[in-house]
Amino acid sequence: MANNTFLTASHIRYLLALKKLNAVSGIKSVAVAKTLGLSKVSVHNMMDTFLDLQYIEKEHGGLVFLTEHGLQMASLFESYHSRLKEKLFVTDTTDPTADRAIYAFLAELSEQSFEMLV
Repeated sequence: MANNTFLTASHIRYLLALKKLNAVSGIKSVAVAKTLGLSKVSVHNMMDTFLDLQYIEKEHGGLVFLTEHGLQMASLFESYHSRLKEKLFVTDTTDPTADRAIYAFLAELSEQSFEMLV
């Protein structure tokens, strides 16, 4: 995680949103913005970052698609997020505070440390 991927809490949050919205027909930036409650400009900037990381491919017209690598990373962090949420006994799915704390924790923790923790 932090030592292996250099992802921030924001990267992880966006990546999990992309996985949630993933469709054969592609993902629109406006859908990501709506899901995360952010501006389209913020989403566009992160999509440029994800292009550089090879997590997504972008088509003309702005549709994005998770690459195999991006989907693998999203699945890995989704698993870690779920396991940590379970360990912390987080049950309120309407409050994003716990999710944000978990994203921040995952961004700082090495994969080896996480595996030892859970």
